[in-house]
Amino acid sequence: MKKILLSAMALVAAMSVNAQVEIGAMTQERADAIFVGEPNTAQKDKTDLTNWKLDAGTVLFQTESVICTNLYSDDYGYAKTGLSKNNVKVNGEDFGSVTGIQGSVNGPATAASTGEFPTQGCIYHFVPSKDGYLYVLHKASANKNYVVFEEKTRIPYIYSAADGGAYDLATIEGATVTDGEGITTIAPDYAIGKAQEIFGEEGKGAGTCVIKFQVFKDLAYDVLATGSKMTTAGFVFDTDGKSTITLETANEDGSVDVTTLLKDGAIPGSPNGIQAVKTAKAQSNVLYNLAGQKVNSNYKGVVVVNGQKMIQK
Repeated sequence: MKKILLSAMALVAAMSVNAQVEIGAMTQERADAIFVGEPNTAQKDKTDLTNWKLDAGTVLFQTESVICTNLYSDDYGYAKTGLSKNNVKVNGEDFGSVTGIQGSVNGPATAASTGEFPTQGCIYHFVPSKDGYLYVLHKASANKNYVVFEEKTRIPYIYSAADGGAYDLATIEGATVTDGEGITTIAPDYAIGKAQEIFGEEGKGAGTCVIKFQVFKDLAYDVLATGSKMTTAGFVFDTDGKSTITLETANEDGSVDVTTLLKDGAIPGSPNGIQAVKTAKAQSNVLYNLAGQKVNSNYKGVVVVNGQKMIQK
């Protein structure tokens, strides 16, 4: 059975009129439902953390259109841990997170360096029931690699952090391979790098962060930090890719500093955002995998043909 999916350009045109926004935050109710019973005593040399063992597939965050689970179980447990001291707002409304969640097992570095799909680690597994965009809110570290997989193949994303570090993998020169309809299919190794290396400055890109990427109905998306764990407070889902994500930091004098991570879905100063991709000359009926490589009709998995994504089984 083949599942035909909308192209990115058609998706934006079709959904821009009636946008839908959903927030899946780690509320107190969600935290109480996840972290139940006695904490795990196996701490893996991290006795300062109180961890709970969660079975693979535990629902961490959920909205009407998206379910997020942990992909793998972690014998050493998951911990409750906060984000940076920011009040996150989505389109001017409170995000509502009271804490974050972090696993104990690092994501493997090969996920970023070679694109190898991980077999363990703290990995957030998203399955949407409709096409749209995901914004994953987490506590960023400048020396981590962040990787997003669609159906176990790396895809580009937008990254924006509290200290001003921001980039769009779909707009970096030479960073994307596209088909004739402008569908982005890959970001190369060098572009999925540590924030401090991309920004060229130690510590750049740290703090509360958002990672944004496009999603399609019933496909699986996995997000992780390599070489370390990923502290995540939840996600936002919308159908037009135009949500505004801001951070508010209260000062001792009562004033509030506001940092804009994404404005109308784009990095401030980059109005095209995730849609800014290069196009290539169309080749009718040629199949490509999500790595931008030509494949034949015997290939199994997600392919792009004539500007549309589909699953070959």
